[in-house]
Amino acid sequence: MKNRLLVITGASRGIGRETAALFCRAGYSVLNLSRSECDLASAINIEWDLARVDWPESSLDQLREVASDAEEICLIHNAALHEKDNIDTLSAENLRRVLEVNVVAPQRLNATLLPLMKKGSSILYVGSTLAEKAVANAYS
Repeated sequence: MKNRLLVITGASRGIGRETAALFCRAGYSVLNLSRSECDLASAINIEWDLARVDWPESSLDQLREVASDAEEICLIHNAALHEKDNIDTLSAENLRRVLEVNVVAPQRLNATLLPLMKKGSSILYVGSTLAEKAVANAYS
């Protein structure tokens, strides 16, 4: 059997948790990167706040270590940050956090894992309808 690894952000609840469970049932090892643990018994959890710009090198090393033996990696960018705010009141700091989680962190994870991804690996982005349409007083 192939050593397949799911690396997923935000698998502690909701869509991320159910996606992780689906991959577990399909025979994948699961590595959750989020601020909270995924409650699946077989999940490996690395506590990680994607909004932080100063990712700990130890966490990156742990990620690389777990992923290095995988014959196939599926990276799913599931975590997202959505601020209930509008252009008049949104602070620069909140905007930075939104961009860090939704745009910068996925690219940093891609750059970290791409060198380890073998043929058959994939990168998937989970989106919301809120990312596709304008909603009053909501900043994504």
